[in-house]
Amino acid sequence: MHLWRFSLGQHDARAADFFDFLSPDERARARCFLFAENRRHYVIGRGWLRVLLGRYLDMAPARLEFRYGARGKPYLLPPASTAPVCFNLAHTESLALVAVTRDQAVGVDVERVRPVADAEAVAARYFSPREQHELRVLPPGARAETFLRLWTGKEACMKAVGCGLDESLREVEILRADGGVERRVSVAVATDRLVHCWLAELRFAEDHIGVVATVCDGMVDEVAGQSG
Repeated sequence: MHLWRFSLGQHDARAADFFDFLSPDERARARCFLFAENRRHYVIGRGWLRVLLGRYLDMAPARLEFRYGARGKPYLLPPASTAPVCFNLAHTESLALVAVTRDQAVGVDVERVRPVADAEAVAARYFSPREQHELRVLPPGARAETFLRLWTGKEACMKAVGCGLDESLREVEILRADGGVERRVSVAVATDRLVHCWLAELRFAEDHIGVVATVCDGMVDEVAGQSG
């Protein structure tokens, strides 16, 4: 796995160049942003993504073709002679991360550590009862970081397996007893299927946290056939 970090706010001079090699649907989406800063961040993020993936595939960025899964997760249509490149992009404000793997579904999420106004309501909907309890008993100053650690972990898992965010996140319990994130969790992608994900926390700056998740090779179980 390769992880790339870049700023969305330091490449304004390249935004016009990046816009030129975006696809028609990407250009249309860029034009839909109400605020110029959000539009610029989107163009720069997609532009650097194309540059990075183009280097892996030895292709011009403009030639890359993206398709989207049922839940909106993008994937590449590579040349027939090239092993599939899997990737995921995440950003928070002006910082972006790209995770790249070969033949292994991946998801990544990143957040700046900050108070979250609706954290209690979000936790009640998406966190397990134990996770909610552990959050409540933490000192107030430690709750924001733990909340965001849990949220980024769950988001990364859902992005890795290509599922949308819903109440099933309550079943994906990732909080360890020591307050960290579990290294391996199971995600229900259907009523009879579990997919196992490997997680790793990312601490690349004091004020940002992130989690990257990959689907473990061969780790798909039929629920009815599990032995425990």
